Amino acid sequence: MGRFRYGVCEWSVKARGAALCQLAADEKLDCVQLGVGEEIFCGKGLADPAVAEEYLEASEKYGVEIDSQNLYALGGTSMARYFTALADVIAGVHLKDGVGSMLSGSLLGEGTSGFYRTAGAILDSGYGGSLIIESVYDKPTICKLGSERELLARDAATLRRVFEK
Repeated sequence: MGRFRYGVCEWSVKARGAALCQLAADEKLDCVQLGVGEEIFCGKGLADPAVAEEYLEASEKYGVEIDSQNLYALGGTSMARYFTALADVIAGVHLKDGVGSMLSGSLLGEGTSGFYRTAGAILDSGYGGSLIIESVYDKPTICKLGSERELLARDAATLRRVFEK
């Protein structure tokens, strides 16, 4: 395995369960990031206090996850400088791009949130954990560019092009 593990967020695509795992495997992604989903309304998954507590304890031991666009969308700040400062404790990175406050509204590298600057900070840091695609392919700004599968394939190709230099 290379320096990075690549993945996709569950909420980025409509596929679930085995279909989601198969889609990720077809695109040569290593993992999926699971969300709370509708099971939260039934008290299952992360809605179970014991499960939530276990995740909280694990996050203290194994580090934190960051998002590459949220700070930009909320205040125009690039995640690159925070990544550099926090690199030693980061356990996972959600990668997405957008224009202005439109979260996940662009393919990776096609928005204005500084994706390539953040990618440079990740590469310069020596970080070698998970890089999780968090694009949302049914947003009006990108769904017209292709099918969900085609858009995921383009983002997966961008990850490999940028991070496997």
